[in-house]
Amino acid sequence: MKNTITIYLKRFLPHEFVERIRSWRKALRQKKRFGINKGRDLLCSVRVLDSKFSIYVNPFLNGGVDEVVHETGFWEPELSALLKKYLPAGGTFIDVGANIGYHSLFAVTVVGKEGMIVAFEPLPRLQDQFHRSIEANGFRNILIEPVALSDTFGNATLSLVEENVGASSIKDVAEERAVGGSVVVQVATLDSYLDKFDRVDVIK
Repeated sequence: MKNTITIYLKRFLPHEFVERIRSWRKALRQKKRFGINKGRDLLCSVRVLDSKFSIYVNPFLNGGVDEVVHETGFWEPELSALLKKYLPAGGTFIDVGANIGYHSLFAVTVVGKEGMIVAFEPLPRLQDQFHRSIEANGFRNILIEPVALSDTFGNATLSLVEENVGASSIKDVAEERAVGGSVVVQVATLDSYLDKFDRVDVIK
């Protein structure tokens, strides 16, 4: 219903008026998220499916997973349930597009100290946030690969999505998303990494 109303407003109202409404709503969202921790990262405790870990979130910069984890204490519980079901103790989990590392951090609590997590995340801002979460938990078996996975090797331009950096994409960002600049990232194929591991149990 909300999307239908938005479509009709865009169709029948003057473009300048629609842009004014969009800017006003954006300002309200930014004010709300900035107020959470003055725009700084915040260490949150997560308890899900008998697992516990801590994770740094920044709702101001990442209005997706960070905001949801801050407000609810978890993210995509149905995926956590699948990891709990299919990841064995001592197993290897490949996290493609790790973002701030929520699923990787959860996976460590499933595979244990003998398991291995390999997380692919090309954005430096998210890598840094993820690294600090790893340190906060004292985990030693998460490897962050700072590349984007593709069907080729080289470099690619990543379009950054304003207000939700985790939704950034190598593909063209949809018109309705505000683009917050771009960054050049390294790309590689997943196959080029798989031979390095004795086993791979689950790939996300």
